Amino acid sequence: MKRPLVLICSAFIAGILTGPRLFAGPAPAFIFLFLFILLGLKFQKLRFVFYCCIVVCSFLLGTAAMLKQAVLPAGHIAYLTPQRGVKAGLSGMIVSEPRFKSGKYSFVLEVSRIFVRKESFPVSGLVQVNCYRKDLNFSFGQKVKMSGTLYRPYSFRAGKFRYAEYLRRKNIYSMFSCGKKDEVESVSTDKKSGLRQSAFSVRNFLNGLIRENFGPRSADVLSAMILGMRSDVPGPLENVLKNTGTVHVLAVSGLHVGIIIFIFLIVLKSAGFSYRSRLVLCLALLVFYCFLAGLRLSVIRAAIMSGVFIVGALLYRDYDCRSSLAFAALLILMFNPRQIFDAGFQLSFFSVFFILNFTQMIYEKLPFGSGAGVLTEFLKQSFSVSLAAWLGTAGIIAYHFGIISPIAVLANLFAVPLLFFVVGCGFLFLAAKIMFLGFIAVYFAGAAELFIALLYRINAALLKIPGACLGGVNPGLGGVVIYYLLVVGLFFAARLRSERAKVTASLSLQSA
Repeated sequence: MKRPLVLICSAFIAGILTGPRLFAGPAPAFIFLFLFILLGLKFQKLRFVFYCCIVVCSFLLGTAAMLKQAVLPAGHIAYLTPQRGVKAGLSGMIVSEPRFKSGKYSFVLEVSRIFVRKESFPVSGLVQVNCYRKDLNFSFGQKVKMSGTLYRPYSFRAGKFRYAEYLRRKNIYSMFSCGKKDEVESVSTDKKSGLRQSAFSVRNFLNGLIRENFGPRSADVLSAMILGMRSDVPGPLENVLKNTGTVHVLAVSGLHVGIIIFIFLIVLKSAGFSYRSRLVLCLALLVFYCFLAGLRLSVIRAAIMSGVFIVGALLYRDYDCRSSLAFAALLILMFNPRQIFDAGFQLSFFSVFFILNFTQMIYEKLPFGSGAGVLTEFLKQSFSVSLAAWLGTAGIIAYHFGIISPIAVLANLFAVPLLFFVVGCGFLFLAAKIMFLGFIAVYFAGAAELFIALLYRINAALLKIPGACLGGVNPGLGGVVIYYLLVVGLFFAARLRSERAKVTASLSLQSA
């Protein structure tokens, strides 16, 4: 079987999407899974039957994972959360990085106990907390006890975005509001939160360096690109990038990770580290950077794919991008199958999938053959990647955000190189600052400021082109499915014609 991980991942996703309609609960799915495992072991010498059993088992695993997540354990706080809210007290541990914005602290609390009407009960689960006490400071791993109002997530909607569903994808079913007069007591700080706590501390330190040496807008952009702190990016700038289809440069993703690893490898090589030592250190950097960037899906996906490549290099094994992409999707969905409905997950994987599968076909159809010059070759490659990514994400963006940005193909030709320079200069600035080379850091800071300004001005200018961004689009789920079927069908038809032309040319040569 060629690329078994791709087939297994596809079956697992099919199980998540369609399996829950076939089974009333996870128990029947697990029973059928056990039976097909036995069947596969019995007929493992018959390859076709064995492969069919693997596919069915993957489908049933996806079904069971989705159904199991919908069943909350006994004692979960969701069972004690009323729709309209109730005055209560909660105690638990902060398990996300607290953020202060719009006059309130926001963080996720892993609750251990609830206090209602002078009674207390042990509970479990996650709660989204909004605390309006400006006189307090919160930190990851801190154990707190607070009073306030416990309620279910409100049904806020913006287009296709539903806030309650967004929280459910994070396994959060309850919200808690702690007012200015409500009590908050800090119990202790968890000493076991090691790596993540260290990553947040480093993140805050680096963010402080950026804030001290850059203007407000440049600092917001650089913190988003390097540290994953995207919530501070100014709305007007984010809207410009969103409408030109280049907002992905703000979210830490595979491109950002690749740039940082590239620079890190050069530094390690210059320092005299051996080949295997550089790879091992890069692997450690990937793990730490995932925590540093807030464990965002795009970072995890990029880290898994890069990690597979590094491990393969250490073991002298060939690397397959498609299998790595499938492996990354499989790992993420096994932990949280609801991520399949998240726009960020869809955009991340669809863009990479289309780039891997269709960039070369687009490149071959473009004019100017080989030997046309280095610049022409670079532009052809860049345009092919940009067009493939746009075709892969256009349907999802239209469905979730109601816009189509034809200018995105052109805008990304400028945005991606500028992203490389911004992240590169920003990373080198931080490295110089840490090594007390302030006289060098100032040049990297100036260069990063320049490239950030260019990124905004070029995108703002492109947005003025008529038809650059079309709003009010509502294709519906059926329209999106038809769009992707048409795009993939056209690509495969073009590939078949190309293969047929090659066969015809080969037969003509043989007959001659």
